[in-house]
Amino acid sequence: MKPLIETSALTETFRCLIAGKTEVVQSKGVETQKAFFTLLSWEQWEAARKQYDLADVPLADFMAGAVAMIGPAQDKGAISALYNPWQDAVLLLRWSAAREYGEERNPQIVQHVFLCGEAFRGEVRDPLSVATVIPPADKPLSVVIWEKVKATVNRFDTLYPQGGKLALHTAAWDLEPAMARAALRLKWWARLGEPQSQDLLRIQLIARQLRFSDRARLDKLFPDPNTDFFRRTWAELPAKVRQDLAPYGWYAVEGEKGREMMIVYILSSLPSRYLTVSLRTGQTPVMEWFDLTQASEALAIWNSKERK
Repeated sequence: MKPLIETSALTETFRCLIAGKTEVVQSKGVETQKAFFTLLSWEQWEAARKQYDLADVPLADFMAGAVAMIGPAQDKGAISALYNPWQDAVLLLRWSAAREYGEERNPQIVQHVFLCGEAFRGEVRDPLSVATVIPPADKPLSVVIWEKVKATVNRFDTLYPQGGKLALHTAAWDLEPAMARAALRLKWWARLGEPQSQDLLRIQLIARQLRFSDRARLDKLFPDPNTDFFRRTWAELPAKVRQDLAPYGWYAVEGEKGREMMIVYILSSLPSRYLTVSLRTGQTPVMEWFDLTQASEALAIWNSKERK
């Protein structure tokens, strides 16, 4: 269990550093990305980023919403991954030994492979596949995300089971069309910052209410009777946890009765948990929240309802 826990902690610290969560990283005594890599893997990391024009902002966006997956973890090395379902991209990491010749060592990344979700799962790719950014008309966004998470976790567990070999299944980065999805996400935020846009203020005000409102206040803000479970369980979360809520995505369309909008928030210290707020003209706002570690269960419930 010790190598497993250590690998999980290392992967999370690495994620937080690139995502910009400096308070978490400083508490671990790590200040630079380079410290996580061996010299050779750092050079390869920088070269691959340059090849794909992977700048700091989209990389930080990836890390902010990425969920860790831990594969084989042993004293002689480990494999982990960071998966962001919103970009549908996977960063595979192979770590050096934590112990050699009876001595403790600081594991470092000796190999890294960044893949779009399609390449990782072995699927036929569509360069314009953006369903995790702009959901299709016939399927809710959360269902799309659950499907991607379930398929990706299953693939990872098959390739990298506990006790398996400490080797990545490929050595070449393959990020398209994930880069297109990342670029589309950045265009969102650019539009939010436009002087004529009122959406950013609305998103921030809703976030504040979600961070600090008690159950009674949540009932008034989101009175839909079908979402009582979500309001109750959200209000039961510790205040310290809810205050970590951050906007992570949004989209707006023209519906039959006017402009419709969905906002996605994540807990930045625990991005497996996300929350959505749907705003539709003439209807009460709807708030729901989910844990991606239960994506398979949520998807099974959804599919059972669809069959009825």
